[in-house]
Amino acid sequence: MTSVKEVTAEVTRWRLMWLGALGVTGIAAGAIASSITYFWSDVWRVLCGG
Repeated sequence: MTSVKEVTAEVTRWRLMWLGALGVTGIAAGAIASSITYFWSDVWRVLCGG
């Protein structure tokens, strides 16, 4: 029975690590998207060569 508890604890740890990584990725994507939205006119001018 102790081996089952060890496996369950390990799977729970993997799941928490995955959710943490997903949260960090989401925050980074939000920061990049908000930066692009804020500076969109400057980005568009650079891309169009203006």
